[in-house]
Parts: sequence; structure tokens; C-alpha cells
Amino acid sequence: MVTKRNNGHFTSYFFRRLREDKIKPRRLNNPKGNERYTFSVANVTDGWKRDLYYDPRALRNLDYALRILPGLRKPLFESFDLVLEHEKVHAGVSSYQTYPAGKIKKIAEAAGREWHAEKLTENVANRGLVEHILKSHGIKSLRDPRARAVISDKISWYFVQSLIQMGDFRRFSKAGTTSVSPKNRSEAIARTLLARIHLKQLFTFLPDEIINEIVRKMKIRFTRIVDQANKKLQRAT
Repeated sequence: MVTKRNNGHFTSYFFRRLREDKIKPRRLNNPKGNERYTFSVANVTDGWKRDLYYDPRALRNLDYALRILPGLRKPLFESFDLVLEHEKVHAGVSSYQTYPAGKIKKIAEAAGREWHAEKLTENVANRGLVEHILKSHGIKSLRDPRARAVISDKISWYFVQSLIQMGDFRRFSKAGTTSVSPKNRSEAIARTLLARIHLKQLFTFLPDEIINEIVRKMKIRFTRIVDQANKKLQRAT
């Protein structure tokens, strides 16, 4: 039985980018746990076979967003390019790091610190990702005054894309911004704090001012596009 492929703008870009990089798409069937709604090189132990695993539901959610808001095409396409760079670091084929994910896990297991492996692999991949962003914009270090604006711009869209592919945008765009907004000031502070803690675990090397700016832009952007989509859907009914 031949599986029908999604036919949206993001799906078309996804497969075109993989062809350009000579990466084989590997469809996940009934993914569970951390594999749900993701794009991943999975566990690389004996060398990367230039393949990328994907949950087709993630593509459908991103196609949905572009169908409702075509103006998101540029930031979402650019964010997916960053996803590819992140996964290449995991696979050990990027010029921005030393240890691929498989080697890090082996070192962690040998040291009896398996719990530490996942956070360490993500930080290594994210460090490579940030180095890639800096180099792409001619910035040599995080101390450059331009670093805060550039990194927060790219990484905030990177996480907005993640929220979209997980289905949050589809769900909230139908329910409206009131379903996204915190009920009171205490809840707003708690949400911001949790987002900062999560980002700090993933980007331990970034200064707090950049982490805070990523969180600020991510909240503004996601709320704005949810509001735009909700108004557009209401006009269509």
C-alpha cells in the first residue's frame, strides 16, 4: 500500500530541502514519546546514513499554518533550515562541533550519568546552531552588540515553528487568543519563568539577556499569529 504524501507548501519545501542536501526522508509510523511531531536523525551510533525521520502530522500542522497565514512562509522555511543544522550536529556531520549524539551518550553511559546525556547532546547541538547563526550574519562572538537581536530573532521563530508543528497553533487559532493568554498576572509570571528555565537548560551557554529576549519575542509572535489566524477563520465562517 502506497502512503499518500501531504501536499502543502511546507511539505513541498521539506522534501525539496532534503533532496538538495541528499538526505533520505524516513516516515515514522505511529510515533510515540519524543518522536511525536518531530524531525530527527534518531540515535546515531555507527555513523549517519543521511536520513531524517519525520512525523507526517508535523508536516500537516505546518502546512495548515501556511494555508491560513501564507506570510509565515519565510520565517518557517528559515527555521526548518536551522532544524536541519541542529540535526546535522547531532549526527556529527556539521562543522560546528566535535562529538555527535551517539558518542556523547556512550561517554555518559560509561560515566554512569545516562540522565545527563540528553541535556548534554541538546546543548552541544544548540551551541552548533548558535554558531551557525552567528557565522551566517558575520558575527564573531556573543559579545558582539548585534548578537542579542539576531539570535533572539532566529531562535524565537525556531520555537514558534516547534509550537506550530506540535499542533498548538491549529488548536489555539480555532479557540482564539483568550485560550492562550494567562488568566492573571501570577500565571503570566509563572509561564515566563518556566519558559526561561526550559531555554536555559537547552542553551546553558547563552547569557540571560538573550534568553529573556527569546522568550519575549516568542510570546509576542505566537500570540500575534494565533490572533491573526483566529480573525481570518472567523471571517471565513
